[in-house]
Amino acid sequence: MTSRPMNFSNFSNFSNFSNFSNFSNFSNFSSGPGPGGKGSGRGLGASPDRTAANPAEPIKDQYWHANEWPHANPLAFTGRGEIASPARLHEIYGQVSAPAHSMRFWSALNYADSLVGDFAQVFDWSIELRPVWAIDDKDAAKSVWAGPEVDDELIELTRLIEYRPGMMHEGLAQVGMLDEFFTGVLTFNASTHPATTRLMWMGFQFGTICVMNFKRRYARPRPSQMQPALMPPIDPPAHAAFPSGHATQAHLTAYILKHLMPDMVRHHYGAWNGTNRPQIERDPLLDMAERIARNREVMGLHYVSDSEAGMKLGQAIFDTMLGWDMLTDLWAEAAKEWN
Repeated sequence: MTSRPMNFSNFSNFSNFSNFSNFSNFSNFSSGPGPGGKGSGRGLGASPDRTAANPAEPIKDQYWHANEWPHANPLAFTGRGEIASPARLHEIYGQVSAPAHSMRFWSALNYADSLVGDFAQVFDWSIELRPVWAIDDKDAAKSVWAGPEVDDELIELTRLIEYRPGMMHEGLAQVGMLDEFFTGVLTFNASTHPATTRLMWMGFQFGTICVMNFKRRYARPRPSQMQPALMPPIDPPAHAAFPSGHATQAHLTAYILKHLMPDMVRHHYGAWNGTNRPQIERDPLLDMAERIARNREVMGLHYVSDSEAGMKLGQAIFDTMLGWDMLTDLWAEAAKEWN
C-alpha cells in the first residue's frame, strides 16, 4: 500500500485554532433582553469561508478557512504586491460616527438607577411607618416588636400555612421581579409603552432604596425568627422584615399604572353584614398589589403590619414621583401612550 504525500497546504488550517478564543463569546448568552439591557447573546464561533484554504487541491480534498469575527480569513493584506503587509483588525472594516447617546439607548432599569441619587434628595425620609403599638413610649426612635399585637400576627401567619400548596408556584415566581404580574393586566411592554415602562422601573428602584433604609432603621426580626412552626419555603431575605419590600414595590407599581392606564375600577357589593351589603371598590391593579403582598405573608416571610407599612410607603414614593419636576415630561409622555 502506497502512502499519499502529505498535503502541506492543509497546515493553513492550523490558524483555525485561534478560533477557540471565540468560546469566550458563549459568556454573552443570557435569558433574554431583560430590563438591564443585557443582550440575548451572539455565539460567534467558526464559520467556513467560501474560499478553500488549499484551492489547488481536488474538490474532494479541499479544506476551508474557519472565519472568526471580524472576518480575518482568508488572510487579508494591505496591498496587491508581494511585500504587502497583513491587514490588522482595525483595517478590516471602516469606522463610523456614532449617534449621540440619548435616553432611547438606556434600558428602563439602568436609567432608573441613574436617578436614584437625585430621588434620594427629594424624598421625605422623616415619614413614620410604624403602627402606634410598635413605637417605644419612652424613646420614639426605638421600636417594640413584641406584645399581643405581634402574637396575633404570628397566629394568623401559622393559620395561613395551609394555603401554601395552592399559591406556592405563584409565590416563588414573585420572589424575583414583579413586572410581569403587572404588564399582563393590560398587556404592554418596553416596545409598546417605553415611557410607562421607565416609570414602572423607577418605582422598583426607588422603592428598593426606601425600603432598605427603613428596614435598617426599624430592625424588625422576621416572623420565622420568632415562630419556628412557620418554616418558610425559602430562606428569608438577608435583611429586616419591616416594611415589606414586595408590598411597597407592588403598591407603588399599582399607583403608577393606575395614574396612567384607563380607569378599570368597578363597584359591587359584599357579604350581608346584618344591615346591608357594603359597597366594594375593586381595581385589578390594587388587587394584584394586595395579592403579591399577601403571598409573602402566606409564605411566612412577612407580618401583616409589614404589608400595611409597605402600602403606606408605596403611596409616599408615588406622591414624590408625581410631584417631581424631573419626571414631569416623562409622566406626560407615558400618559399619551394610553390615550
